[in-house]
Amino acid sequence: MKKHTIALGLLPLFLTACDVPLQSEYSQEYVVESYLVALEPMPALHLSRTAPAGTAYIFEELAVSDAAVELQLLSPDGSTESSIPYREQEKGIYQPVSSQTLVLPRRTYALNISFENDATIIKSQTVVPDTFSFTNETADSIIYQSEDRLKLDITSSFSPDRQNIFLFSFEAKDVSFDQLTPFIKDIFDEETDSLDEFRINESPIINENNYDRNPNGTLTIKIPWLAIVFYGETDIIINALDDNFFDFVRSQEIQTNGRTLSPGEITNVIDNIEGGAGIFASMARQKTTVFINRE
Repeated sequence: MKKHTIALGLLPLFLTACDVPLQSEYSQEYVVESYLVALEPMPALHLSRTAPAGTAYIFEELAVSDAAVELQLLSPDGSTESSIPYREQEKGIYQPVSSQTLVLPRRTYALNISFENDATIIKSQTVVPDTFSFTNETADSIIYQSEDRLKLDITSSFSPDRQNIFLFSFEAKDVSFDQLTPFIKDIFDEETDSLDEFRINESPIINENNYDRNPNGTLTIKIPWLAIVFYGETDIIINALDDNFFDFVRSQEIQTNGRTLSPGEITNVIDNIEGGAGIFASMARQKTTVFINRE
C-alpha cells in the first residue's frame, strides 16, 4: 500500500517536461485534468500548460483561459447524442453550464477543446465503467488484527473486453500520533514524516481476479490489515477504473517506482490525450465507513 494526500478517489496531476530527453527539445503542451464519476454530476475540467523540466508545476501560474470546452455523449454508432457545454469559472477551471447533468455509466463521452488564437484541438474519449454496489452489511466496527477479517461483498462492475480494475482508498478521520496502528507507528519518523501524509492510504491498481468470486457472481474483497493506518473511523472507497485511468496509473507507477530500470528504459506516462497531455478519465465508485478498534 502507498501513502497519498490526494483528493478522495482521485489522482492529482503535476506535469513537467519529463517526456522529452533534452531541455533544448522542450515544447510546451496543454494539460487536461478531468474525472467523470458514474451517476455523479459532470465534473470540472482543469486546463493548463506543462512546465519546463526542473520547474515546479503550479497550476495557478500555468492555467489557460478562454478555451472552448465541450463534452459530447456519444451514441453506440459514434455519433453525437447530446452536447455538454462548459464555461470558465476561474482561470483555467471550466465547469459544465448545467449542474444537473449526471454522468451515465457504460456510455462513451468525448472531449473537445479548441482555442480562438491557436489551431490546436484537444480530443479524448472515455467509456464510463458500470456502477456496482455492496451486497452485504459491512461491519460498523472491527477489532484491528482480529481473526475476523474485514470483508466487503460487491456486485461486479461490467467492463467490455477485460476484467474490472479497482483502486482502493482508505481515509482516516482521526489523524493523530496516538491513533497510529503499531506497524505504522514503528516506521513513523516524527522529524521527517507528516501525519497528513498518512491520512489517505491508497492501494496499487488491482484486477478483480485477485478476489474470490461467489456463485452468485459477486466478489468478496478481504481488506489487508496493512491498509489500515489509524484506529478510529475510516472511510473505504472502492473505485472501478476506465481504460484511461488504468493506463495512466500503471504507467505512472513505472515512472515513480522504476528504480531498477535505466532512464532510457522508463516509458512515458500513457495519457490518451490527443493534442496535449494529462488525463481525461472516468470511474464508478462506492464508499463505506468502518470503525477500527484497538486490539
